[in-house]
Amino acid sequence: MDTAWLKGASPILISQDFYRLDERYRFEGSERLDNFVTGEFLVDVGYGCQVVLTNPTSTPRKLDLLLQIPRGSMPVNSGFFTRGLTVQLQPFATASFEYAFYFPAAGDFLHYPAHVARDGDLVAFAKAAPLHVVATPTVVDTT
Repeated sequence: MDTAWLKGASPILISQDFYRLDERYRFEGSERLDNFVTGEFLVDVGYGCQVVLTNPTSTPRKLDLLLQIPRGSMPVNSGFFTRGLTVQLQPFATASFEYAFYFPAAGDFLHYPAHVARDGDLVAFAKAAPLHVVATPTVVDTT
């Protein structure tokens, strides 16, 4: 796999964010905002992951996308452990993909983030981060 693009800018943008299935959005006044999880995850609570790909160029791109639920989690909503997709991303286009999972036990789990390849070469990947899962919240959201 060629990673020469790491020395320059990737032509593909990717983001990956998690949210609770029962609290997808939050509201500030009349504005609906994403309610992404930025701290700990809870045992036996359903979560979703939103992966967004953007092609900011005028060239169409045929890409291979690899998605995977976090280690220690189980798929829900007709989900999967790992899935590969072929994505045709038109010029200046954005595509989003979502999947769902839950954690049956507490712990600290690694997550292999979404990766994007083109013709077998890695072109983009989301940021990797360990996920902290607890049985009861240690931080209470007062909002």
